[in-house]
Amino acid sequence: MNKKYWRCEDGDNCGAYVHTTSEDVYLKHNKVEHNHLPDPDEILINKLISKIRYRVMNEHLSAVFIYEFEVARANLTQSQLAIMPAFKII
Repeated sequence: MNKKYWRCEDGDNCGAYVHTTSEDVYLKHNKVEHNHLPDPDEILINKLISKIRYRVMNEHLSAVFIYEFEVARANLTQSQLAIMPAFKII
């Protein structure tokens, strides 16, 4: 059986983790609860990055064009732009 290991992205401050099967069936967790709320800006940026990657893989347009178009269309705030990775990083 293949396992997936999930842990909080804020690993320095939150030690929560979960193990699931490759089909996402719960196996166990470490009984540590999250000590923070999710960051809505991080969630938005992660969704935007996923959308950019999907379009780059499935469309015959320049990757830079898709990146710039999607970032402009997202109308990000200054705080969101500050955490948006540069094109070269994603």
